[in-house]
Amino acid sequence: MDQRDRRSPRRLPVLIANGFAPFPIPLHLVRDRFRALGHRTHVVPFRMKDMMDVEAFAEHIVRDARKLRLQANASRVNILGFSMGGVASLYAIKRLDLAAEVATFAGLGSPFHGATLSWFAVPSAVFSLTGLQLVPNSSFLRKLHDDPLPPGPRYVSVAGTNDLVCPPHTACLDGAEQHELPLGHAEFILDRSLVELLAPLLG
Repeated sequence: MDQRDRRSPRRLPVLIANGFAPFPIPLHLVRDRFRALGHRTHVVPFRMKDMMDVEAFAEHIVRDARKLRLQANASRVNILGFSMGGVASLYAIKRLDLAAEVATFAGLGSPFHGATLSWFAVPSAVFSLTGLQLVPNSSFLRKLHDDPLPPGPRYVSVAGTNDLVCPPHTACLDGAEQHELPLGHAEFILDRSLVELLAPLLG
């Protein structure tokens, strides 16, 4: 545990799950901003396997969340999921029994109701499954929303009013607190206003 964690022992750790990309997305700016607030913060490492299947990504998130919780000697963790990472995190909470271990879950520009651009991934040999999972009204998303959010975590959804990949209506999550920021999709990992919004909402 680093010095910042010792100064703020009551702050729960933060796990950050990347959005879809065929390469690692640089989330060090977001990570470092939450570390500066006293949160032990970990970014789920990039794996191509995760980009090929939302369920595989969710399993990775569960393993890393539990590892981070044990390392920090914390009862629960906060999870921030960017774009596809938000959908995978929600799957982990609802379908892989992670709810009791999560203090706050925030989906950030996450297409909980699908992204039209996902159709472009369907013809590809590598990302066709992910594309089919994330297209609007997919069977995967319908099943994910079949039942209400499990009790325990605080649920937050942040949409970008300038987000063309995941417009605000696709980021709505029934039962969650809904917030909007004047951001485009890529700006979620750059703009300080996101951290200012989320900081008081985390455990």
